[in-house]
Amino acid sequence: MLYFLESLRQKIIEIRGWKRNCLALSFGMLGVLALPPFLFLPLILVSLVVFNWILDGILVKTSDHSKAFVFFSVLFDGLVFWPGVFSGGVVLGL
Repeated sequence: MLYFLESLRQKIIEIRGWKRNCLALSFGMLGVLALPPFLFLPLILVSLVVFNWILDGILVKTSDHSKAFVFFSVLFDGLVFWPGVFSGGVVLGL
């Protein structure tokens, strides 16, 4: 089981470009199912762990980790993940 999670983590870290953004957006939407009325509480854990792995991939991207690069990469990934949470909540609230 741990080998499976480690290999999944490595695959998520290596994802780049639009696939990375789609993954962040979809797991943001998946995290909404942990909120009422559904209350599938483990999904928020899964959603946030995958988001953490996406953020871990930032440090693997380049060899020089300037503070500005890391800041703007984290900001952009957050700006992709959290609208997924918001839009998922709006869609499920209708």
